[in-house]
Amino acid sequence: MQNRRKNKKFREKELIAQRYSRQVKDLKKKELVAKREKRKDKTYRKTETERKKSQRDTFDLRKIERQRELLSKREARKNKDFKEKELVAKREVRKDKTYRKAETERKKSQRDNFDFRKIERQRELLSKREARKNKDFKKKGLVAKREVRKDKTYRKAETERKKSQRDTFDLRKIERQRELLSKREARKNKDFKKKELVAKREVRKDKTHRKAETERKKSQRDNFYLRKIERQRELLSKREARKNNNVKRNEAEKKKIARQDEMYRKHESERDFQRKQEHRSNPENLETERLAKQISRQKNLDKDRSYNQSVKSTKRKSTYFTDHEKELKKKEFKV
Repeated sequence: MQNRRKNKKFREKELIAQRYSRQVKDLKKKELVAKREKRKDKTYRKTETERKKSQRDTFDLRKIERQRELLSKREARKNKDFKEKELVAKREVRKDKTYRKAETERKKSQRDNFDFRKIERQRELLSKREARKNKDFKKKGLVAKREVRKDKTYRKAETERKKSQRDTFDLRKIERQRELLSKREARKNKDFKKKELVAKREVRKDKTHRKAETERKKSQRDNFYLRKIERQRELLSKREARKNNNVKRNEAEKKKIARQDEMYRKHESERDFQRKQEHRSNPENLETERLAKQISRQKNLDKDRSYNQSVKSTKRKSTYFTDHEKELKKKEFKV
């Protein structure tokens, strides 16, 4: 190193580098001073706050900002001292009542926002799936759940939460779709399908289960909206099935055979009558039916009028031409 420093070129380079570093430091200091002076100006501060607010309002920018913050936090938390300091600071902040109130209000507003809840739910599920890959975590989680479920108050709260979810239509719909998707994926496995069928057969042997099933179906039938949804689902499935010619033929043959039976014909006529009565029990349906009849009558009247007019015109034409012909004949006869 001493031999290098004796070299003039090396010394010159070192001096240039030192000067450059000093210049950079001076520039940084100047920039900071300029920023501080700028921030003293109220108009500048206003424009800065408005710019940041507009950035917060744009979803993509917020997302990028959030990701950058999370990455910086993760990198910082690798340092144990930083983690400890952060925890101490959080504990001190949470002692303040105003902060706690603001935090609860913020979380409440987030819960009320549907899109935010959806994103939160997806993040939770992803984190849980990743965590469950670890066997030790799974075991610990199951043990913790068993201990928690021993508490009566927790069980009560859990049942009430599930009940409230069942009462809300949108949540039930989402839950139902999730169940169906999971079942479809599971049924791709043949062993699962076989086990499911065996379990169903065993369950159906139980009289109490059969009774409960019939009562449940009866209550569904009594509910107008459920019947409507069920009917729509049946119709959609039938339409899709009837695209196949073999299904159509089989259905037609079955109906022909069934209609030979007098009891079936009676049942079919009764069913049609009941459907008509249910349809007419709704005043909106009656109104639409009345309007449709009125429109059809008007169309028929218009047709009759147009036909009568056409007939009359043809008659007039024919009589006119016959008179003309008569006159011509008279003239010819005179000549």
